[in-house]
Amino acid sequence: MASILYWVGLVALMLGAWYFLMIRPQRKKVKEHEAMMKELKPGTRVITMAGIYGEIDSVGEETMVLKLEDGARMKVSRASIAGLEAEEAPEEAEEDEVEEGEAAEDGQAEKDEKSGGGDEGDKAGPQ
Repeated sequence: MASILYWVGLVALMLGAWYFLMIRPQRKKVKEHEAMMKELKPGTRVITMAGIYGEIDSVGEETMVLKLEDGARMKVSRASIAGLEAEEAPEEAEEDEVEEGEAAEDGQAEKDEKSGGGDEGDKAGPQ
């Protein structure tokens, strides 16, 4: 009898963990997406599930018209909107430039070491 209660308890614990790890986060994402969809209005920059970026030109009940970068307009289903277009913050752009500059300096230092352009005092001569 105790082993049956053990297994029932174990299954209940696994179902509870499954709910909190799988179902609950998914429901939260769905609610956030629904809230985002209600807030869409002309002028908002979005990305579709197909990866197309555009600005909302007009909104209907089931569809919306996106204005693409080249000025073309595209009618899409509201359900095809994946989310808002993420705008890169100026601080992040500066950090990317700094990292690229550091990478270039590191690459130059490696070239100097390989070509023998480093400090001569650090090298051990032939013995």
